[in-house]
Amino acid sequence: MFDQGNFGGAGTSVIDGAVSDARDALTHMHELGLSGLDPAELEAFAVAALELSERATALTAKVAAHADRTQVARRRSGRAIGIGTHLAALTGCPTVDVNGPKNLGRWLDDFPTLADAWSHGRITEAHLRELRKAHNGRIHLDMFRAQDLFIEHANTLDFTGFLSALAYWLLHVDPDGDPPSERNRSYGVKFSKLPNGDVKLAGVFDPIVGEALQTAVEHELKKVIDRDKQENDGDIEKLRSFCQNTLVALTNLVTRGFRRESGEFPIPLVNIVMSETVAEDLLNRGFDGDHDPFTLPLDAEDVDGRCETIRGTPIHPRHALAPLLIGRLRRQIFKPKDQTFSKDTRLFNWDMRNALLVLSRGRCTSFGCDTPFMWLVADHVHPSSLGGLTELDNGEIRCGIENSGKGNTPGL
Repeated sequence: MFDQGNFGGAGTSVIDGAVSDARDALTHMHELGLSGLDPAELEAFAVAALELSERATALTAKVAAHADRTQVARRRSGRAIGIGTHLAALTGCPTVDVNGPKNLGRWLDDFPTLADAWSHGRITEAHLRELRKAHNGRIHLDMFRAQDLFIEHANTLDFTGFLSALAYWLLHVDPDGDPPSERNRSYGVKFSKLPNGDVKLAGVFDPIVGEALQTAVEHELKKVIDRDKQENDGDIEKLRSFCQNTLVALTNLVTRGFRRESGEFPIPLVNIVMSETVAEDLLNRGFDGDHDPFTLPLDAEDVDGRCETIRGTPIHPRHALAPLLIGRLRRQIFKPKDQTFSKDTRLFNWDMRNALLVLSRGRCTSFGCDTPFMWLVADHVHPSSLGGLTELDNGEIRCGIENSGKGNTPGL
């Protein structure tokens, strides 16, 4: 971990002494007894600790930024590495814990008044990060001129008030209301899959769309929380977290909007592909039956070891337990040959498309194609217009663009 020795080299005695004094002071503060303090004293101590933490972070940002600016890492290690990686190796800290303050320190090179206020405890890292997020080339000079105003707001307003003041300041200096192009491009929602199959949702909305979504979710959220408390008799250990309930509320709204007036859905929201072997093992575990407690019968290469969504996302069988018990089961049997549903129709029906999706694991069969799942279609390998039969042997999953571009050309 951290080297407790001196810094070495000439001219470092002042730094050695200052660091030694700071370490001694922190050690003394750590050794102070807390149990004997009254509430007012404990409150004052906590405030002082937070102030010291802020000023220490400001110092880290200042020194790390200067070390980065002067290429200390390259000069000391002889390698082309960043200062974050270099200092992380020396201290045992994660690189991100060095790069975060360092990047803020480099940004503050253009705002010396803000940097000085941070080092003296008159503005916090949280305030500066909000200012940095708001910064862009169009308002750079305005932000430089407004440094004292930001410091005043940080000292006279609570944090929510500071954010509001910053928002009004941005409207004042950018009266046409046209956001920078990089902000416009950031609006939207993105789904991404994590290595374990979890789905991550990230998005940025403009103020109107964002508030509309927030209002709808919060309205639903209150009902979800009340229902969660009723179902679990208020047992705190069983209650979902606030974020989990927010996700349930959002899912409820999306599901209701997707449902037809009849109460049915135009397509199943979730299709889980699970082999009979995996399903039996899952149920045996749930009912303490005959199973190997240390091994799951999963195999990516064996159709009998499948447990995934129809999009081809592998999932742990436990995620499929509730759908298995309450969902609609559909048996799909694949023969080695003659995988035929119907030869007389031109279009693949829904069941045939599902079967082809299972075979292709929810992906376009063209190598490297990452077309979204809902844009995939069932296509004839040998075109139906040229006598191709509508059967699994002559079917494949393609994206709509490639299917249209193929035309009547067989085997593309």
